[in-house]
Amino acid sequence: MVYLEADLAAAFTLLGTSAEPFDRWFRDHVRRVHGVELGQLWASTELVLDSTSTACEKKGTRDMWAQLIEMRLKAGSDTAELTKEIRAAEQSGSGLIRSLIMHDQSDPNCVYTLVMFESEEKARAREQDPRRQEQLQRARTIMGEIFDGPPEFTDLIVDDEWTDAG
Repeated sequence: MVYLEADLAAAFTLLGTSAEPFDRWFRDHVRRVHGVELGQLWASTELVLDSTSTACEKKGTRDMWAQLIEMRLKAGSDTAELTKEIRAAEQSGSGLIRSLIMHDQSDPNCVYTLVMFESEEKARAREQDPRRQEQLQRARTIMGEIFDGPPEFTDLIVDDEWTDAG
């Protein structure tokens, strides 16, 4: 947990460019864990998602939606290049909240991706966006090379979400 009381644009720009050892470590850690480049984070102060707002609620539940994707890697393959291509194709305002790529501890060739969205409607619109489809052509080629068969998709309604408050 990080608490910061400052001009956020200036603070994250400084953290994103500083050569100090802790700042470099922190910047690399944030990028690895959250996929965020601190120097670019605060180019805009637009509110992307307020999960506490009534706009995210529908009949007392959230509209958040997720998809769990199970894939099987071919022996000797990994997801590094694929992840890079998918990240490059991502566009702001797509409704994406979080994407996690995980490997089964007992079977490293079994890969799961959990992708969370503000709503199913935004996820489906993102899926159909022609700009994104064009940018994903290389990713599709990589998928054919590294995966042993087609992915399995499970659509999920998010009932609740929380993190350690502590």
